Amino acid sequence: MALLLVLFLFSSANISTLTLIVEEEPAAAQAEITPQYIADKIIESRGLLPNNPDSAIQIVEGLLLYKWVTQNDSLYARAKYVAGVAYYYKDFYNISIESYKQALSTRYAQSDEAFRVRLLNNIGVSYDNLKQHDDALHYYHRALEIEKRRGALGSQADMYINIGLVYFAIDDFKEALKNFKLAQHLIEGLPVDYTNGLIQQNLGIVYKKWK
Repeated sequence: MALLLVLFLFSSANISTLTLIVEEEPAAAQAEITPQYIADKIIESRGLLPNNPDSAIQIVEGLLLYKWVTQNDSLYARAKYVAGVAYYYKDFYNISIESYKQALSTRYAQSDEAFRVRLLNNIGVSYDNLKQHDDALHYYHRALEIEKRRGALGSQADMYINIGLVYFAIDDFKEALKNFKLAQHLIEGLPVDYTNGLIQQNLGIVYKKWK
C-alpha cells in the first residue's frame, strides 16, 4: 500500500519539449472572445482532470494564444495552473513545475494567498515525484508558513502530510512520524474525514516500516 500525498487540484515549462498542435485564431475571431468565455473554458478544462489531461492541455494551451489571456493576469495565472495540473497527470513533472512557476510569478498569485499556497504545494509535489527532496521541502515549507499566518488548520495539516512523505522517502522515519502527528493534532475536532484518512493510513505504513 502506497503512502498518500495531497495534491491541490483547484481553488477556484517552457513547453518546447512537447509540441501541441493548436492553431492560432485569426484576429477577427479573437475580437469575439471575451474574458467570460475564457473563464468558462478554463472551468471546462478543469472538469477534464484528472482523467483527460491531454484534452485539458489542448484547451488551456489554445487559450494562452488569446490576448484576453496574455493580457489578463488572473486568466493567465489560472490557465497556467490548470496546465500544471494536467502536465502532472501526464507525469511531465518538469513542465508541470514550469507552468506552476509561471502562474506563481503573476500579480494574481501574489495577491491571493490561497491560490499561492496551492501553487507552492503542487510545485513541491512535482519535485517530490522527481525525487528532488530538498526542493520539495522548500516549497512545502513556503506554503506552510503562509497557512500558519492565515490560521488555516486543515491546510497546515495537508502541508505536514506532504513534508512527512518527503522524510519517509529518504528513510527518515522519525521526522516522517513527527510531521504526520503534527497533522493529526491540527485536525482534531475538524470535519476533515479525508485528511484524517490520509494521516491514519500514512501513520500505519510508517509504523509498519519502522518495526
